[in-house]
Amino acid sequence: MSPKPAREVAAASWRDSPQVCVYTDSERHLGHVVRSREGWIAFDGTHTDAFGNTFRPPGFFLSAAAAKEAVESATTPFSFGQTVI
Repeated sequence: MSPKPAREVAAASWRDSPQVCVYTDSERHLGHVVRSREGWIAFDGTHTDAFGNTFRPPGFFLSAAAAKEAVESATTPFSFGQTVI
């Protein structure tokens, strides 16, 4: 039996709505940002919080753009101190 060919994973991109923006690729939910009364709350979908109960929140931001940047930074290999060769 021959191995299945590898599937290509589509590049991550944002899907936006007025209240929630989701960062995803073709296989994974990487993170999301949620609108609050005062701004945007970012969530890293690739790691749990300190208690292992929910997504790790990188923080609160005044703009969706800043929150999205935090999610993208939190979900790259470089944000974990890993070396990519």
